[in-house]
Amino acid sequence: MQLQIRSKNIRLHADNRDTMERRVQFALNRFDGQISSVIVGLEDLNGPRKGVDKQCRLVVRIPNCGKITIEETSHNALAAVALAANRAGQVVGRALQRRRRTWHCRTSIYSMSPEPEPPQSLHIETNVPSEAQQQEFA
Repeated sequence: MQLQIRSKNIRLHADNRDTMERRVQFALNRFDGQISSVIVGLEDLNGPRKGVDKQCRLVVRIPNCGKITIEETSHNALAAVALAANRAGQVVGRALQRRRRTWHCRTSIYSMSPEPEPPQSLHIETNVPSEAQQQEFA
């Protein structure tokens, strides 16, 4: 799983970046072989003004399933990443479960074969005499 952290209008210290990486990896680690990439985008929505304005956009790409985008907003970047990572773990789990369920249905449909029907034009004659013919010969 490739993990990228991008920030816009937010300065990230190396410690914060490491904490965010660990948080996202912890939430998505169980799906590691099934996820191709994760992009974490951080943005300060209203610049230097205070308030709930740190947005985290987490994009998870899954082969044969598409991409999943999660957005969370919080008072600081670490909290926004933690919320988005938790939701991403839940959403990715559901998406992969749906993919497994539909894949299982497809394979079971293709593996089921209908019972062969007897040919319609087959006519079998037997040489067993009827009761009348048996009495005649007796």
